[in-house]
Amino acid sequence: MKWGFVALLVLVAVACSPEPVEPTVEPPDTSTITDVVFAVTSQDTAEGQLIAMGTVRNTGSVPIAVPWFVSADFYADNTYLIRLGGNATQILTPLEQNQTTFWTIEFSSPNVDVRNYPTFYVTNLRAYYPTP
Repeated sequence: MKWGFVALLVLVAVACSPEPVEPTVEPPDTSTITDVVFAVTSQDTAEGQLIAMGTVRNTGSVPIAVPWFVSADFYADNTYLIRLGGNATQILTPLEQNQTTFWTIEFSSPNVDVRNYPTFYVTNLRAYYPTP
């Protein structure tokens, strides 16, 4: 009985611990680019940053003009339950149909010690144009 009560207290303490969450990075006044396929090719940590790299391919029939952006959300692990935050990077490479380019997105935050998340995951990749 004593161990069950201790386990319950630990579970409640962990469940109530707030995790810092950064706001969504892309502004609401954007235009999503559809018909793109993302691949995450590597994830690494360096100098207090989480770094994700990958490719994006234009699968549509309309060229993607510059400038455009790629954004991503960073999570603590592959359960996607703890969102660390997000970031975006500007792409200055136009893409014709079936062309591919590379992207790198870095994440750091004063609210998150990224050294605690060496097995982070990236998801919710999005390509968009800023609205003038």
